[in-house]
Amino acid sequence: MLHRGDQHLARSNPLTGDQWTRIDVRKVDPARRARLERFGDPAHATDLFAGIASAEPVGTGRYRGTLDLTRVPDPGVSVLVDEKHLGILTAQQRAAVPFEATVDDQQRLLGLRFTMPAAGGEPERSAEISYSEHGFKPDLGAPFEGRIGPAPAAVYEVLNG
Repeated sequence: MLHRGDQHLARSNPLTGDQWTRIDVRKVDPARRARLERFGDPAHATDLFAGIASAEPVGTGRYRGTLDLTRVPDPGVSVLVDEKHLGILTAQQRAAVPFEATVDDQQRLLGLRFTMPAAGGEPERSAEISYSEHGFKPDLGAPFEGRIGPAPAAVYEVLNG
């Protein structure tokens, strides 16, 4: 996600980066706009770190531990957390969610993976996210012209959840 003036731009195809989609924030529920405003961590993965109960290094830049989601003020703000599944977990299960994280040599988050246990007849739920291009400074000038399109309705359905 890039911010260009009052515009929010998302890569339409993150693999090629050849097109961008303009998100009209006026079409996004005000309660959900924080996801767009959160530059650098749009999934709010680092909010979950408030619940780190234990973490041990398992190699260079790699950690394994347990998240206590009962200590996270609002775990549902992260798109990684399935709120419905979280709601069927016992307090004990929410307090013992295994995770793995990787960081770069500057301790910036590169990846986070965790698995919420099976509960209430539902299978376990895994979530994973990766981050890259820390420090990327795109040229927001002429190269973007002609490569920005409006967001389709389906994008707003996802954003408004």
